[in-house]
Amino acid sequence: MGAPSMPGGDDPKRYRRTLIMERISQLVGNGSISSYWLHPSRLPVEVVVTLANRHQGIGSALLKRLIRRIPAAASRPLEAACWSDDEASAAFWRKHGFMPIKRTDIGTIDLTSPALVPPPASMLPDEITIYRGDEIAHEDSLWDDIAQLHERVYRANHDWSAVAAIDLATARQIFLDPDDIIPHALLVAIRDGRPFAMASLRSLTDAGYSELGWTCGDRELGEEGRHAADFPVSQCLILARKWGWIVGVEADHSDHVLHGVVKRWPLIDHRVWVNYSRPR
Repeated sequence: MGAPSMPGGDDPKRYRRTLIMERISQLVGNGSISSYWLHPSRLPVEVVVTLANRHQGIGSALLKRLIRRIPAAASRPLEAACWSDDEASAAFWRKHGFMPIKRTDIGTIDLTSPALVPPPASMLPDEITIYRGDEIAHEDSLWDDIAQLHERVYRANHDWSAVAAIDLATARQIFLDPDDIIPHALLVAIRDGRPFAMASLRSLTDAGYSELGWTCGDRELGEEGRHAADFPVSQCLILARKWGWIVGVEADHSDHVLHGVVKRWPLIDHRVWVNYSRPR
């Protein structure tokens, strides 16, 4: 969750199969299986059966037929997902040999929490300076360093599903999309001229809504990198509260920065999304 769906649908490396199950000209279920260019090591699969037609073997039949249609060249582990409180879906995936591999906390951050206070400057490691995105020139090579930092952190956070190799231009397009970034709500911690940690509010379609995203601390620096990220994260949330914005978050348990946010501040409408996997 949370990653972009580029490149376009005409990319020759993309694979997708969709099946529709009908009974007397009425749709009773559908399923799809596909490849995802950024995480090519697994094939995401979805199966949906209408409520009135469940427990009749339709979902199992769809899954079986989808798997039969996977070309030999595309053979790899399968991936599925559902909400943790969706007992029927979880039971279906487990019945077919899928086991949970990743959990993601999803919700809205409670910006009224007393815990949300301006962080002390002592939270920052020595010789760290905070810059806003609109204080960094568009042509500054620092943007390349920021994109590469994100790529390293994203890769480390997704060791459960190997990330494809991406070049600098693609990393910038993914993590620094100008249609996605809010420059004055992007805070970067800099030391010795290089990004150390950062946090940002990403714009969403509805006015007043944003998401705490592309937030990271340099994992190569261990706890120091994580603590450095606490400062820009807190500042972003304080800005959102000041502007009256609503801030959503999707925090994989493997993401030590965003999952730390969930531990520190309560979430409204908190749910958990679970990814499952099984061999082909």
